[in-house]
Amino acid sequence: MPIHELNEPIKVVIPLVEHEDIREDLIFNLNKLECLDLSYHDIERCLYINPKGVTKASTVLNHFGKDFVAFGNDQNDISLFKNAIYGVQIGDYPYLNNFADEVIPAINAVIAEKIRLLFEKF
Repeated sequence: MPIHELNEPIKVVIPLVEHEDIREDLIFNLNKLECLDLSYHDIERCLYINPKGVTKASTVLNHFGKDFVAFGNDQNDISLFKNAIYGVQIGDYPYLNNFADEVIPAINAVIAEKIRLLFEKF
């Protein structure tokens, strides 16, 4: 989709793997725009930019209500897990497991089976 057709973007991801030298200045200057929420992911080395107050959780809550099961694999899933009735961490991101009800490996067959089991449970 051409960028001019994005009327209401909810996330921009800037990979900084090859541009770590500009990270601090970029974050400093973007923080001056009070309409944005910024988060930097150390493992991915990406800067995530959202409109202020827009998260995965706020989007799911807005469209589907509060009764949902969440699957996630990194820092930007924390708010989703905090609002879910049940949260499943996929993989081993170290800062997410405190918010997850369970952790499963990032293996497609395991993920598919967990989805099936949780559909039966919830």
